[in-house]
Amino acid sequence: MMKISKRKPGFVSAGKILNQSLSQLGLADKINLKRSQQLWPGVVGGEIADFTGVVGLTGKRLQVSLTNPEWRSALEPLQQDIALKLNKLMGGELIEEIFFETNTPGKRSKRQTKPKT
Repeated sequence: MMKISKRKPGFVSAGKILNQSLSQLGLADKINLKRSQQLWPGVVGGEIADFTGVVGLTGKRLQVSLTNPEWRSALEPLQQDIALKLNKLMGGELIEEIFFETNTPGKRSKRQTKPKT
């Protein structure tokens, strides 16, 4: 069965207009950061989420804080899969790269536990 588009020529979806407006106002990155923070535990799982956290989004680069540098070696091979899952849940190609940084004083302070090997 052929799918027929209900959109009329020359019309733009409300979602597209909203996204463009948010970008022009400088709010898109803030909203996408908040959405990625909310989705993070479901994407990486509870155990990993307990020791990591999304702390920034600049352009298409997601910054993730780690409580222990050993988490970097455990998560870097999963970087592309994590980005794909987040993009799918967020409805677009919003994340191209994930940068893992070791926790610094004043940032996210969760237990300092190493990943299971």
